[in-house]
Amino acid sequence: MKYLVIIILLITSGTLWAQSSWKAPDKAQKQLSPLVFDEDMAQQGRQLYSRSCASCHGTVSKNNYAIMIPAPGDPASEGFQNQTDGSLFYKIQKGKGAMPAFEDVYGTDEIWAMVAYFRSFNKNYEQQLMQLDGVEKFNFKTAVAYDFNIDKLVVKVTSDDKFVENVEVAAFVKGMFGNLALGKAKTNTKGIAYFDVDADMPGDTKGNLNFYVKVNKNYSYAKSTVALKVTEPNIPVAVTEGRHLWSPNKDAPIWLIITFWGVVFGIWGAIFYIIFTLFRLKKYKAD
Repeated sequence: MKYLVIIILLITSGTLWAQSSWKAPDKAQKQLSPLVFDEDMAQQGRQLYSRSCASCHGTVSKNNYAIMIPAPGDPASEGFQNQTDGSLFYKIQKGKGAMPAFEDVYGTDEIWAMVAYFRSFNKNYEQQLMQLDGVEKFNFKTAVAYDFNIDKLVVKVTSDDKFVENVEVAAFVKGMFGNLALGKAKTNTKGIAYFDVDADMPGDTKGNLNFYVKVNKNYSYAKSTVALKVTEPNIPVAVTEGRHLWSPNKDAPIWLIITFWGVVFGIWGAIFYIIFTLFRLKKYKAD
């Protein structure tokens, strides 16, 4: 019992030490996100966190992080939430010790998405937005289409009816279990970005895929969702379809049908034979 208490104290003190001794530079602490933390960002952050962070930090708000010294800690904890957005961003980006640096793995918008995910567990959090005076702003509009000639998703970006070059575009396919990333690309001189799409991806009953597109430049940001017919219609099939004789599938193999009815008639034949034998035995004893 004594050693268990010591271990708990070491883990707890390690958590406090990790969160209190690692300070981001003053400039980094004051950094603010150029993007508004909305539900979509938090959802993206959740996926990235599950992929790269949960193995050490555990499930957010469950305090089931890995036993390490110093302890990774829970992003929903007070120690994390008392830090500035810029501090969290810096630590995810730069890393330290056992904490890997993600600056070469994720873009700045993806790291901010993880911060947005952390903040979604703080009911008292209010995002402080950047002052964008003097920064060129865009009123983005996106046109999304699928070009069957080149088998690519085409995203055209304009602002005030003019093409915008060098805009960062991220495209996803929305699915039941989250968004599947198609990748990132920057618009060319005509304001167009291209993305490869697997035509064998399962769509809806009309063959539509739901595309989700985000564009970003100079802290200007926009997103859109559109359904496009890209694949063959996906007709839902019951899990047991074609696996048994009473399936609605009319193409059941003939050998299976013969076997089934052979077994049925065989069982009933055996039952009738037993009844007939018992009847004869009873009659024989009566005689």
